[in-house]
Amino acid sequence: MEIVKLNVNGCVREIPVEHNWTLLRALREGLGLTGTKCGCETGDCGACMVIIDGEAVRESARRLREEAEA
Repeated sequence: MEIVKLNVNGCVREIPVEHNWTLLRALREGLGLTGTKCGCETGDCGACMVIIDGEAVRESARRLREEAEA
């Protein structure tokens, strides 16, 4: 596990995550924010949509590590 910092709704939080976690999983399991859903697990249906820097992004299929490197 590693610790990552997430700025969610203006609040910076540090949470432990596994290397293969998606942002969706970090939000739901790490922070308990269950409003974002997992529908198809590929991002096609849009249930996992979150706003990142003002842009709507589907997060089911993207790894948290990929997001940090982007």
